[in-house]
Amino acid sequence: MVHAAGKDVLSYCGKCKLTLSHLIMAMDGSKIVRVQCNTCKSVHGHKSAATSSAKKSTTTRTRAPTVPLATIWKEAMTNSKKKSVPYTIQGKFQLGDIVEHKIFGPGVVHSIVDNNKIEVLFQSEIKTLVHNI
Repeated sequence: MVHAAGKDVLSYCGKCKLTLSHLIMAMDGSKIVRVQCNTCKSVHGHKSAATSSAKKSTTTRTRAPTVPLATIWKEAMTNSKKKSVPYTIQGKFQLGDIVEHKIFGPGVVHSIVDNNKIEVLFQSEIKTLVHNI
């Protein structure tokens, strides 16, 4: 997947203390520089999940490579033991549920935003969807 400003990417949010969906705000060539958390709206430097969990040395800082969204999606789809269900705004979804969206295709519920919003990881993007209405 090609990253670009305005697209979603998984990044570690220091304020939320979680790896969540972020909007890419700035790029330097193919490197993601600034992101905005879709949950708390804070703007910060991009930190991949691997970078956030790695111990940082005071002498050298190395950045782990960013894992493509399609790779994370494929792994989540493969590891899920749940059966795919059609997405509707009336449906109530839980973390790890596989949904079949008419436009975006199959996806995995990546996080619960609140009682009526979920973040779904699709093959090429992360979308916030309404549910439980």
